[in-house]
Order: sequence, then structure tokens, then C-alpha cells
Amino acid sequence: MNVKQALDNLKRGTVEGVKWATRPAGGAVAAAVEYLTCCPAWWAGDYSRDDIERSPDYFPLVGVLLGVLAGLVIWVFGWFSPPVVLSVLGVAVLMKSTGAQGSLGLATAFADYFKSPLRRKVDQPLADSPGLSGGAFLAFAVVAGKMIMLASLTPWQCARAVLLVAVAGRCCMHVGMALCPCVAADGSLERVFWKHGSGNALIVSLVTWGAVAILFLWTVGLFAFVIAVGYAMVFSLVCKKMFGGLDGKSLFALSDVCEFVTILILAIGY
Repeated sequence: MNVKQALDNLKRGTVEGVKWATRPAGGAVAAAVEYLTCCPAWWAGDYSRDDIERSPDYFPLVGVLLGVLAGLVIWVFGWFSPPVVLSVLGVAVLMKSTGAQGSLGLATAFADYFKSPLRRKVDQPLADSPGLSGGAFLAFAVVAGKMIMLASLTPWQCARAVLLVAVAGRCCMHVGMALCPCVAADGSLERVFWKHGSGNALIVSLVTWGAVAILFLWTVGLFAFVIAVGYAMVFSLVCKKMFGGLDGKSLFALSDVCEFVTILILAIGY
């Protein structure tokens, strides 16, 4: 069983019944790639439970790789394309490479909020819940907002902004893991790596996130970094108070809105 097959199973159900194997270093990288993106880790074979537990250490690396990919696309097309096209390309590359997990997480997390009896009548069918359509509209609005704000930047600014956005979207997950308990289903993938991701991985993420912000975007990037970290903390604490913690969907929702906040600050700063 390779990493992709196993993680697909884990995302659908539990880690129970999975045959773990010992593998050399690289399995944790593969697990991080498979969890955060829809890109296959072609170098991966069997992997161990320890690989998944250590995978949060490599979330920043995945963010950097995604950002470099999207930034290069924008830089190449920036020689002959208008800003509107570049903004669409930047957001599209990130969404395609991640399988739009952020948008899906935001939509489903919003819908889950309205599943509560406090938010809808007990006898109201789930299909009639305002969260289903509201979540989809919110996700669409966030994507459209990203494109509109990126279109206000020059090609070089847009390329650097997308790099920081990709890193911020992956690194902010550790803020949530550090501040909130995991409320995902027993045996889920998040249950395996959550505790590990709230330790040293948080420090690595914050250092990587801040370094990219300062090196590529200077003062504006530093300001965006501080605001986005603050947002991630507020989002996490609100979820902790309302729902008792975070699960996989809300973790990706945190990532998606953190990207939006980062672009917003950059657009205002420039």
C-alpha cells in the first residue's frame, strides 16, 4: 500500500486496520504532500505510523513548494498577460494543486455550524439548512476576493504574494493545532499527527512563515505575517469555544481564510 492509497483510506475512515511498515526518511514528506495536496508522492511506498505523526514538520516545505510553483507560473505569464489573468492563474494553480481543500473545508465547516439544533429546527431536513448554500457562497466569495485583490498588484508583486499566501495557508494550521484540541473522529488522520504538530512543528512553521514574509515582501510582508497569525489565533480560539476544538474541515477552513487575510493586507499595503 503506497502513501496515496493509505491516506485516501484514512481520509475516508480510520487508521484502524492499516498495515504499517518501516520506511526510510522521506515517508513523512510524502505524507505531508499527500495530505495537503492532490499531487501523488511518486517516490513513496509503504510508510509507518511515525511518518504520519512527523508529517506536520513538513507542512512549511509543502507550502514553499506550492508557492514557488504558483509564483513561477505568474512570473512566466507576467511577461505578456494582464493582471487579471495572473490573479486567476495564481489562485487556480493553488486550488488545483491542493484539490481546493481550503474552499471545501470552509464550505463544509460553515454548513456544519448550521447543523446544530441551536441553528436550525430539530425537524428541519439537513438539505434545508442555510449552511449548505451559505457555505458554498462564502467559499466562492473568498476565492473571488483573492482574485480581485491579486489583480491590483504588479506581476512581480503578485508572484511574491502568492508565495507568501501558499506558505501562510499551510503554516497557520499549526497555530490551530497548538491552541485547540482535536475534535476529529477517533482514528482519523488528524488524531494521529495533531499532538506532534502542536510542538516543534509550530516553531518551524512560524520561523518559515516569518522568514518568507520578510525576505520577499519586507515591511508589508511582516505586517501581513503578524495580522495573519493574529487571525489564526482568534479563529482557533473561537472554534475552541463554540465547538470544543478543530477537526480536519475546520483546519482547512482556517487555512483558506488565512490566505484571504494575507492577500488583503498585501493589497492594502501596496
